[in-house]
Amino acid sequence: RIRYCNSEESNMTLTVLNKIGTASILDNAITSGKIVVGAAGKVLQVVQGTSTGTFNTTSSTPVAVASLSQVITTIAVNSKILITMNAPANMNHGADNRAVVSIRSSIDSFAASLFEQIYASSGAWDQLGNVIQFLHTHGQAAGTNITYTAYARKTSGGQPIYLSDPWGSTTSGIAMNSTTLTEVSA
Repeated sequence: RIRYCNSEESNMTLTVLNKIGTASILDNAITSGKIVVGAAGKVLQVVQGTSTGTFNTTSSTPVAVASLSQVITTIAVNSKILITMNAPANMNHGADNRAVVSIRSSIDSFAASLFEQIYASSGAWDQLGNVIQFLHTHGQAAGTNITYTAYARKTSGGQPIYLSDPWGSTTSGIAMNSTTLTEVSA
C-alpha cells in the first residue's frame, strides 16, 4: 500500500529495478567511476601483513624496517590510505637515548617521511609505544601500487632502538608486528 499526503490509499504495486545482491558482485568490479558521489569515508579495502621479524639499529640515517612494509593497489581515484603500523618498540639504558620511526611511501621512492614518531629513553630499559598511524592523501590513480614502509634512525645516544622484540618474546613465533592499510573513499 502507498499512502499519499492527502491520506488516500492505493493498492499499487511498487517494483524495484536494478537491485543486485552482494553475492552477484565480482571481485574488483567496483571501480572509482562507480562510487556514489557523497560516499566519502567508506572503506574500500583492507590489506594486512604480519611478521615475526625483529629489527634494531644505531644508525643516524634512516634504515628500512622490512618487517613493517606492505603494498596496496588502489581501487579508487584520489582515495586516502589509513596506515596503521603496530610494532613494540624499546630502547636500552643510556642518558638521552632518542630515535625516530617514520612512515614513507614508494610514491616518491621512500625519499620523504609522511609521518614521524619520536621515541626517548633515559636511564633504563623503556618499553615505548606500539602503534603508528597516519592518514595519507596520495593523489594517485586507481590501479596504482603503493608500498608503505617504516624507517628507523637514532637521533642521539649510543644504544639501539629495538622494534618487534619486546624483551626477546619473539622467540615464541607469534607475529609481533603488523602493517594494515585501509583504503577509504575521498
